[in-house]
Amino acid sequence: MSQYKAVPQTAVEKPHMDGLIRIKWAVLAGRYTFSKKTRIEMETDDLTELDIAESILNARDVYKKLRSNSASRNKRREYLYIIQGTNVDGLVI
Repeated sequence: MSQYKAVPQTAVEKPHMDGLIRIKWAVLAGRYTFSKKTRIEMETDDLTELDIAESILNARDVYKKLRSNSASRNKRREYLYIIQGTNVDGLVI
């Protein structure tokens, strides 16, 4: 048996895909929260938590990865992922 694992080609070509996979697993496990700002934006756009979760699970790629500028994150590096996907109704979020 070979000691090497098969790695999907997309993971090699796009290392940020590991972040998307971790995010999707967190959503599936229910390990996520929405900030106050996010909740305001969701209300403004008439979106539910389920809409957001569905769009993350249906996403194919991370469009941007940004380092957080939040003052509360000074001890630990945190990244913000810009993800675009669709909910079950086909709405792009």
